[in-house]
This record gives sequence, structure tokens and C-alpha cells, in this order.
Amino acid sequence: YYIALIFLLQEKYEGGLKFAQKLVNNEYSIQKIPPIKLLIARSLAGLKRTEEAINLFDAIIADNPRTAVSAEAAFFAGEMYFNILHDYEKAIEYYGKVQSEYRNSEFVKQALSKSAVASQIIQYYNPNSEIATEELVNQQFKLAEFYFETLNLPDSAMIVYDKILERKNILSLELDSLLIHKDSLIAQLDTFRVADSTTATDSVSFEITSSDSVAADSSSSEEKILDKKTLLKTELQKTENKIKSIKDDIDKFNTEIIPRIIFTKLWLYKNLYNDSLRTEEFFRKLENNYPENRFTEAARLLIKKQPTFPDSSEEKNDLEIYKEAVKLLDSEPEIAVKKLISITTKPNDPLALKAAYTIGYIEYFILNDSLTAKTYFDSILTKNPDSEFSSEIKKFYDGNSFIKLEQLPYLQELKEKEAKKQETESSENKNETESSSIENEPMKNIEENQETNSLPEQNNE
Repeated sequence: YYIALIFLLQEKYEGGLKFAQKLVNNEYSIQKIPPIKLLIARSLAGLKRTEEAINLFDAIIADNPRTAVSAEAAFFAGEMYFNILHDYEKAIEYYGKVQSEYRNSEFVKQALSKSAVASQIIQYYNPNSEIATEELVNQQFKLAEFYFETLNLPDSAMIVYDKILERKNILSLELDSLLIHKDSLIAQLDTFRVADSTTATDSVSFEITSSDSVAADSSSSEEKILDKKTLLKTELQKTENKIKSIKDDIDKFNTEIIPRIIFTKLWLYKNLYNDSLRTEEFFRKLENNYPENRFTEAARLLIKKQPTFPDSSEEKNDLEIYKEAVKLLDSEPEIAVKKLISITTKPNDPLALKAAYTIGYIEYFILNDSLTAKTYFDSILTKNPDSEFSSEIKKFYDGNSFIKLEQLPYLQELKEKEAKKQETESSENKNETESSSIENEPMKNIEENQETNSLPEQNNE
């Protein structure tokens, strides 16, 4: 194994592949096979046999989910796309899998950094990329969060946030340029329309006096004009599509990205810099410009301000609103948060605590926004330290930092329940018929309780 690894590190990929393939054929330990296959995949990538390599990387990830080796396979697949194929969109996809596969992986830091670099390359050198601006920006957010949470470098995080904001200015300039280009295309098409009307007026006299050769020249000229008009119309459609896409991106900046950056800076100035003046400054920016935004509500909670926007839950029962929000957890988590906020703004509501926990849960486990999640979790731990929600929070958050988990809390609970049930069943002395029917019970119960166990007390109305 180490001979193969040395060959690989020396970039002698043929030798590494030879020893690794020989080793995997002679290895009987199931646990040792995935790391050996990973050496083979890396050697194949080095030999530019990239299709074989990615198939093997994918197989390792699929066969060893949520493990250190699957995270490592995802990282080196990302490296292949980044360094060899220069497919930065696919590189981001695989770098993103590293942390989701295994949070404690030694490759998380490198994956975050390389993913952020890949996103910058796409933004500035391939603006026509199909990957969403939101996804590119999310890579920058992950890098910034890594700077201040793991490396304790808030100044570096601030630089990343400022670079994200610069992207909006670039988008605005691109939009202005495209609008000018659109006007130019429309003007050219209008010129053809005027020419067409003039030609139609003179067509009768032209047909009477023209010879066969003149008619042929006219036909050729008309074909060229038609081709030119077709090209202009195609270019106009492409330009309009780009304009719509950029407008959507700018709208995303105005409604989600900028408020998130302002809130994050507020959090940093309050908790790391202890700068009350800058904290208040950023809070006012949120209050004045984004009064009903979810990040503004999180800011109010963080600095103990009362909400100022109207209660939107009067028309519906809060329990119905909570149920609606839970249904949207996976498909539209941002909308789910907005619905839950309407419950948390009423402190006397019995569902307020539950809604606050759920918001924190969504922010951390689904939206990957640990700062906003901390705000809600800290509030619960402070105001309701003995509640069941505080007990749940302490399983993955100690009041300062998050405890790295290999899977979501509710999945761990399901796994423990299944193990206990199987243990109980194995200890009971039952006849063969009864045991046969019992074999299917654990999976049946998991399926029945999949929804109700997804959040604490979600089924307790």
C-alpha cells in the first residue's frame, strides 16, 4: 500500500496503479479495500484516464457513505475536475460533498478553499456558466465562515464578504451593458422593418421592369437580408435571456445575500470585535432597508430588539402555520423560516419556543447558516435552559461552537430506536412464525415515524 502511495506522491502513476491493482486483488479485508481503490482512482486520474477514475470515485462514495474514505474520494474527484479537466462547476459539486460526507475529514479545509477559488474563476472568467450565482456565492460564504469559526480570522472573513458585495456591482455593470446592446439590436431590426415597407411599395414597378438577371440578384439579396434578420433576432433573444438572469441574480442579492452579509457583520462586530457602535450601525441598515427579512428578525433576537413588522399569523391558527412550515423544510426552507418567524414574534404563544428551535434547525442543517442558527439556539439555551429543546440543542451545539456530527440528530435517534427494537426482539423467545413477522417491524416503524421524528415534539400538537 505504501509503495503504491509513494509512487502516487512522486507522480509516477503507472507504478502506483500497478501496485494498487495487485494489492486490491490479494486483499481479503473488506475494510482495507476502499482506501486501495482510492489509490487506483487517483492513479487513473493522474494518467488522464479520467472517465475510469470518476466512475471509481463515484463507486467509492456510493459504497461507503458518510465515512472518511468517501469524503476523501469526493475531494480527489474535485481535484481531478479542478486541476486536470478544468471543469470548475463539477469541481465545486465534489468539493461540496466532502463536508456533507464526513464533517471531521482532514480535507474539509482544503475543499472549502478550493471550492471558493473555483467559484471565483467561474464568476470572473466564465460568466455564462450554467451554475447559479447563488451557489457560487454560497461557496464564498462557506469560506468566510471557515475563516472566523475554525481559523479565528474574522478580518479574512470580512474581506470575503466585501468581495461578495463587489459581485453585485459587477452584475449591475453587466446589466447596463446588456441593456445598451439590446437597444442596438432593436434599432437594427427596426431599420430592416422600414426597408421592408419601402420594398413592398415599389414591388409592382420592380416586377414590371426587372429582367431575369436582376430578379436573381434581388432574390440573393433578400436571402442575405433574411439571414441577417434571423441572426439579429436570435442574438436579441439570447440578450433578453441574459438580462432576465442577471436581474434575478440582482434580486437575490437584494433580498437574501446582502441582508445575510449585513447580519453576519453585525454578529461579528457584536461577538468578536465587541464594537457596539458598528453593531448598531448594521442593525439600523437591516431595520431601515429590510424590515421584514428573516435576517433582520434574527438580528432583533440577537440584540434583544422587539419586532416592528406586523403579525402575519392572525388569519390562521399558529398550529396550521407550523405544519405548513414543516412541510416546506426540504423544498422551500426560506419560506418555512418566514412562516415560523410569525410564530416566534408572539412570546406567549405555546408554539413560539418550538418554532424558534425549528428555525435554528433549518438554518444550520438545511441552509448551512451557522450564525443565524446560533442566534436562535443561544436564545433558547438562555431563556429556557431546562426545556427539551435545550436538551436537543446540546446534542450538537455546546453554546459556543457546533459539535461535528456524522448525521442529523433525528437520523441518529431512528438508528438508536431500531437497534433497541432489534435487541429486544432477539432476546424474546418466540416461535418461528412470530419471529418472521417481527423481522419487518423495525423498518415499518421507521417508515411510519420518519416524519414525526424529524424534529423534537413535531408530532406533539
